[in-house]
Amino acid sequence: MKTNLTQRKFYIIYALLVLSIFLSRKAFAQPDLSFKNGTLTTAATTDKKEGAIYKFKNVMVGVDATVKYSKISSGISVVIVDDVSGYDEAIQPTLRIDPKTDGYLEMKVDLFVTGTNIPFIMPALSATAIDIDGIANNDGQGNPLYEWDAMDLGKNALNLSTLNGNQIAVTTSGSWITATNTGAVDYPGRDTSAKTVMYTVTNTLVSSFSIRTGVNNKSNKQTDRQASIYFKKFNYSAAGSLPIVLSYFNAYAENNSKVNLNWVTEMELNNEYYTIERSQDGKNFTAIGMILGSMNSSIRKTYEYKDNLKGVDVSKTIYYRVKQSDVDGKSTYSPIRSVKLSQKQNMIQVNPNPFVDNITVKYMSEVSGTMNIRVVNMNGQMVVNKASSVSKGFNSVAINNLGSLPKGMYVVAVTINGEVAEQTKLMKN
Repeated sequence: MKTNLTQRKFYIIYALLVLSIFLSRKAFAQPDLSFKNGTLTTAATTDKKEGAIYKFKNVMVGVDATVKYSKISSGISVVIVDDVSGYDEAIQPTLRIDPKTDGYLEMKVDLFVTGTNIPFIMPALSATAIDIDGIANNDGQGNPLYEWDAMDLGKNALNLSTLNGNQIAVTTSGSWITATNTGAVDYPGRDTSAKTVMYTVTNTLVSSFSIRTGVNNKSNKQTDRQASIYFKKFNYSAAGSLPIVLSYFNAYAENNSKVNLNWVTEMELNNEYYTIERSQDGKNFTAIGMILGSMNSSIRKTYEYKDNLKGVDVSKTIYYRVKQSDVDGKSTYSPIRSVKLSQKQNMIQVNPNPFVDNITVKYMSEVSGTMNIRVVNMNGQMVVNKASSVSKGFNSVAINNLGSLPKGMYVVAVTINGEVAEQTKLMKN
């Protein structure tokens, strides 16, 4: 007991020396994406059918979007592409579901710089599926209907729907995060106050993602159901007693010699400290460090930890998770992230990082052509757009006179010959 207490004190003292970046919620806020007045871009015969593509202009300043119907299951038909009832910041199809049908509409969403085919990378994107409800007795014969939604925002996406007493079951398969209604309670319309039947998925550096909105109709009645994918993050803490709301956690290798871990919380309640844990089999974890929490906070907090990999077999996959401990001794765990040092590392480096006025972008290109360097702030605004010729091999481009940019986090994205090649984060001091 004495040894554990001494070790804990050591970790706390050590944690005070570790850099913790505190950024306001406003600095990281996701701009509203407004999906209004979409127009069909393919032949009229494909309207509301599989293969249809709809273009939405100016979903935010300088950004257009396309929504493609990648798949429509048998027994499912689209009645309304984007219902006007509900929210402008949402994609809101209305589906018709045949009796005894479990199916879905899959939509692929791509973001582009306005008027071009250049992908636009959102520094942070949150999507919330709302009103995932059901009906206990849909046909008067005791047969229920359950709605479900799934979102694929890429690997390392986080699900924020950990609301106590919710009426949905959340599962993960690959990069798909699925929420299925279990309560069979109907909530009329599209209601953002019914948090027990909604969930949020968030990720960084997103330019393309997929959504499935589905229904499992076990009844003998054909039914129309309203869906809504709302591009906004919601606070689920009011209805539960979550110690933290974790919106981001990632681990990545740096020069094959260390691993950087970063995580972001939206709120913290009685949160005492974090324990960083490592494993080489994905099952048995060992504590390798500790960082103090913020106790009680309602603003976004960013944390960082560096693992120097002492005594680690770097030929094997390394697994990480963060254990959160509150003042009452209760704990929660982050998702598990894996790092393989033998994998190909990022080909982009930006120095210095953090920066004050000037940066140098170094890139190892596999082809020759045109390189476009864009710097985007956390509000999704492009603050630098510089074109340069690129040669196969090592390239170095200087970008100067950035001193007037506000302090905070930015994303540097490199596009080679119109295709997104690499992106990395950059801090302005």
